[in-house]
Amino acid sequence: MSDGSTWSVRAADRRRRAVLVAAVLVALARLPRDRRFQEHVLTLAVVLAAAVAIGRENQARALARLITWDERQYQRYLSTLKKV
Repeated sequence: MSDGSTWSVRAADRRRRAVLVAAVLVALARLPRDRRFQEHVLTLAVVLAAAVAIGRENQARALARLITWDERQYQRYLSTLKKV
């Protein structure tokens, strides 16, 4: 290839890339205004909030079980001390 054809191929590649970037930017700019997209985002937010709440409830239950277990162990320990 000569220098002229190499330059024109590079310029064409840059133009194609610029057009592709512009098209993606236009699509991304329109996306938040799309009603279906908004519905999907809201649904995702609700699902994530529910998952966080469930995780916290599970953690609280596990902590309560641990505290109960620890109290039983402590009572057993005290009863063994009284026997000695």
